[in-house]
Amino acid sequence: MGDSALLKKPVELGDLSWVQACKRSLGILYLFFADDSLIFCKTFMSECSALQKILNVYEEAFEQQLNRVETSLFLLF
Repeated sequence: MGDSALLKKPVELGDLSWVQACKRSLGILYLFFADDSLIFCKTFMSECSALQKILNVYEEAFEQQLNRVETSLFLLF
């Protein structure tokens, strides 16, 4: 993905929220590397839907397809 602009608005609107490893830690929403991205969200249907919409907008705006074969989803409860 590479740019956090698509993630800022949903956070401001409350559709996505920062994820904390523990109560006293800083929150995290994403980590971008040279050719990899890690995006974190809470395991609420509303947040997962918001993330899916962001990824769809990204694909359309940049005319790129996410590599579904190399895409992973991990759920932590």
